[in-house]
Amino acid sequence: MGRGVAISGLKSCNFVTLGRLEAGGDGASYGVFPMTVEFHIDVERRVVFLRECGVVTFAGSREARRRIAQEPEFGADFNQLVDCRGVALMDLTAAEIRELAARSVTECRGRLAVVVATSEHYGVSRMLAAHRDFAGGTEMLIVWQLAEALDWLGLPPDGGFLGAKSDGKALAIA
Repeated sequence: MGRGVAISGLKSCNFVTLGRLEAGGDGASYGVFPMTVEFHIDVERRVVFLRECGVVTFAGSREARRRIAQEPEFGADFNQLVDCRGVALMDLTAAEIRELAARSVTECRGRLAVVVATSEHYGVSRMLAAHRDFAGGTEMLIVWQLAEALDWLGLPPDGGFLGAKSDGKALAIA
């Protein structure tokens, strides 16, 4: 599998997952689609920025968060901003969303902001928020605009901090 590379100051993990696409009205076709998770940990502002693209799966989400948590700069008490605007499909079951929510309570003890682009993203994020709330998680905001998420987390409106230089490390998924 390909090796992740630093892109505009973000580290990345690349995954390949089996995704399902609906094919017209006569059934479904299957194909391989990448899941990419780029991230930047800003220690000074105590925030983790994640950008998810492609087909989001349970295994890919779990592995990305496990690897991010291993980064020396990571703090579970940092706020997190997850940008889902590049997600093509969220291939998650209700049970998987519940498990991701339960894990996120310990992995993210700060505020969690999610930026969505579709009704599907919004619905899955609302399910995650409900399960996080039930499990005693911290505040979670779901918005359609990045500027609103940045404001809620007390970050600069231009998101200029995201262009910070990376230390050059990248995660590879074998």
